[in-house]
Amino acid sequence: MMTIKEIIQIIEKNAPRTYAEEWDNVGLLIGDETEEAHGALIALELTEAVLQEAIDGNFNLIITHHPLIFSGIKKINYHDPIGRIIRKVIANNIAVYAAHTNLDNAPNGVNQMLARKIGLQNATILSPQQHLENTAEQIGSGVIGTLPEPMDEKDFLLKLKNILNIPLLRHSGFVGRPVSKVALCGGAGSFLIHSALEQNADVFITADVKYHDFFTPDKKILLVDAGHYETEQFTTSLLLDILNQNFSNFAAQISCLSTNAVNYLI
Repeated sequence: MMTIKEIIQIIEKNAPRTYAEEWDNVGLLIGDETEEAHGALIALELTEAVLQEAIDGNFNLIITHHPLIFSGIKKINYHDPIGRIIRKVIANNIAVYAAHTNLDNAPNGVNQMLARKIGLQNATILSPQQHLENTAEQIGSGVIGTLPEPMDEKDFLLKLKNILNIPLLRHSGFVGRPVSKVALCGGAGSFLIHSALEQNADVFITADVKYHDFFTPDKKILLVDAGHYETEQFTTSLLLDILNQNFSNFAAQISCLSTNAVNYLI
């Protein structure tokens, strides 16, 4: 058997906590890292249903991308979903670990995974972290790369819809030129719109785009909101790959449940 600490060390070898943004809350959020790990359940976020899945499957470690505890908690109220989860996690002696922006910013992290799914070539970091500019690896937000062959804008969006298995896409007006250079940032990445423009991307794919942000491209770039869950859905596979490559006999499993809080009426 191995300890929870050994599992964490492997994850953080690929995505050190120093890669995380200052406002983020990553690492072991609940639990004792010195305890043995009996198995890990991986999910994009920890919901009550995912927690019950972990209990039923006898997993004593839950690894998520989005932190359960994000900002400061002043009360643990059992009428609140977060409070109920914290209570039940502790009662069942389950550890909760989050790899969030440290995994986003890692050189082979969330955004590189999305870039591979889309088929981008020569993918590099869109906005490198300045305080880590002297590291051997390029670390930072977003990714930019090129398609193997230029595509019509509408055809590219239809392909993206299919890859992400999403019923709809929000996007700015078509620019009127083929898509070749693609920038992306899984999750909320509107802060990178100007970086995508500066690097002459034909399209920028992200999520949580506000209404007024769609005016920013000014017909110079196709801005696409492909959904927060949808653009980060491959993160669980990324985490599972990290564990499987390092622990051949450890029981790690991706949650069978969708944690997407957004529903679509088509």
